[in-house]
Amino acid sequence: MIPMNVIVRHNLSTHLGLVVLVLALGSCATDRGRPPPVGLGLKVTPIVEAARRQLGVPYHPGGASPATGFDCSGFTQWVYQQCGIVLPRQSSDQYLAGPQVRRDQLQQGDLVFFEIEQKGASHVGIYEARGWFIHSSSTGGRVREDHLSGKYWQQHYLGACRPGPSRRENVKFDERLSIPVRVPEVNTTFDSGWQQIRAARYSS
Repeated sequence: MIPMNVIVRHNLSTHLGLVVLVLALGSCATDRGRPPPVGLGLKVTPIVEAARRQLGVPYHPGGASPATGFDCSGFTQWVYQQCGIVLPRQSSDQYLAGPQVRRDQLQQGDLVFFEIEQKGASHVGIYEARGWFIHSSSTGGRVREDHLSGKYWQQHYLGACRPGPSRRENVKFDERLSIPVRVPEVNTTFDSGWQQIRAARYSS
């Protein structure tokens, strides 16, 4: 016959083990369930910081400023402009604004694109960290955060790019952003430059 004190110790060990397991699983869910970089000890780039300051700003078709509200590409264009980087206005053009980035190599500030309303890049957001991105959502009606692993976003994910300066600008390297930024001096035609880039990409 097993002594009572042995049975009690065994039951306590079992219960403590279950508690530890639940807490461990809960912490994993918490990391997935809360948007970064809040509480995760991550250093935030100026691009992500500028994007996060607009959380909650209403979605507005054609909008490109906090005063009017944002559509998706108006939001990304405005955020990058605050950091001295010029992006084209449309998401399809923004998709060509820098080298393509594999999903497993995404960094803070990269643009992430989705194929939703039409073929090609029809929606865009800014990557934060750990799978989270921030975007102006017509469905959510505001600037918000979502996770790339969500079923909807997985189904519509198209790709990502890491924008640099436009052709009309002199360039210097900003170590804080880890990307080149503009020094506006040269006056050339912006739209025609992007049209040439698009033509070269699509013809290859």
